[in-house]
Amino acid sequence: MTRRSFLLTLATLALGVPATFAGPVYRVTLNTTPFSGTSGFVDLAFNQANLVTSGPATASISNFISTGFTFTGGDQTSGAGVTGTFGAPPIVIANDVNAANYYSIEVTFGTGISFDVMLAGGALTGGYSDPSAFLVTLYDNTFGYLTAPLANSEVANIVIAGNGGITTQGSTFNTTGSADVTELPEPATLLMSGVALGLAGLLRMRLTARV
Repeated sequence: MTRRSFLLTLATLALGVPATFAGPVYRVTLNTTPFSGTSGFVDLAFNQANLVTSGPATASISNFISTGFTFTGGDQTSGAGVTGTFGAPPIVIANDVNAANYYSIEVTFGTGISFDVMLAGGALTGGYSDPSAFLVTLYDNTFGYLTAPLANSEVANIVIAGNGGITTQGSTFNTTGSADVTELPEPATLLMSGVALGLAGLLRMRLTARV
């Protein structure tokens, strides 16, 4: 590749970042040591508080990494706003109902699992009265809550407020279990950083050639 074409490629990347990359990305990390060997479900849900006064959004879940888990294949879903599967990610869940759209992954629990959640949609721009919430809940194989003292509650959540602001919450449960939610650099930010490094390298090449 010539220097000119290299520069053109970098410029194209810099100017052509798709809008779908703009949504924030969060990594959810679960320490499930208390349930290791237990059959159950990792439940992922997304819902609006109100169909009229909450903004539309989607949560795309991918990059699953687990330790000691067995995925038994009896996944369950609810709602027309769910596409994709654990076996063919991303799982995309739309918040297009008042009751949650959900995807429940059937597992034999190991000691830990993590995954990434990318948010997108009009809810992120604000201008709405009510929130939407992405929820992570751990169930046994009869859909009873595994976690204590968090019975009847999720272990982690990502909430989009009506004004577009985002809050996250993890938890501790069953003495040694935990859930953490961490924001990751946006893909567009990473791409722009790569472009900047590429341009810096090109400049270095030119300066070296002149010496």
